Amino acid sequence: MEPTRDRPRFELSARLVAIIGVMIAVVFVATFSVKIPIPGGYIHFGDIAIYFASFIFGPIVGVLAGAIGPTLSDLLSYPSYAPGTFVIHGLQGLVAGMIGWRAGVPRMILAVIAGGAIIVGGYFLYDLAVVPCRPRRGRDRCRLQHPAGPHRCGRCHPPGVGRAASLPADCHLDCPAHMARRAGVVVTECAG
Repeated sequence: MEPTRDRPRFELSARLVAIIGVMIAVVFVATFSVKIPIPGGYIHFGDIAIYFASFIFGPIVGVLAGAIGPTLSDLLSYPSYAPGTFVIHGLQGLVAGMIGWRAGVPRMILAVIAGGAIIVGGYFLYDLAVVPCRPRRGRDRCRLQHPAGPHRCGRCHPPGVGRAASLPADCHLDCPAHMARRAGVVVTECAG
């Protein structure tokens, strides 16, 4: 018989792989199916599924389901946020699983608070550091500020009109007006 210390502490079984796959699918469907648009993104039920996966199956399932499920949803709706979503929701699932797995209600509440802080802080930093397109404030609310300089997108913002008339699928802009249009919200004026 082998000594205990030589055996791996973590064993990847077929059951665990199946659980991870199912939880990734559940998180994706919960994130992608119901979207409530807000400026700069959307509210979804994916976080509930991430907490469920973390609390019931542990931090390994939580980190994988949290990283992959919402990232797949963002690749289909907000692709510029996909890398940040992978890291931020992955950390959410990991921390929630480490704090709340096999724990009582008080530790689960603490895990939800910690996960929420990771989400808010992570997306705040991601918006500051990575997402380059920001609508400008003031008179020219429809002019967008890009690294190459401010300009008006003639494809999505016709001159003199504040509403997004038609958004081509290959639009390169990620301002709130374009994101809201992609999410199916009727934009009557530029968000900003």
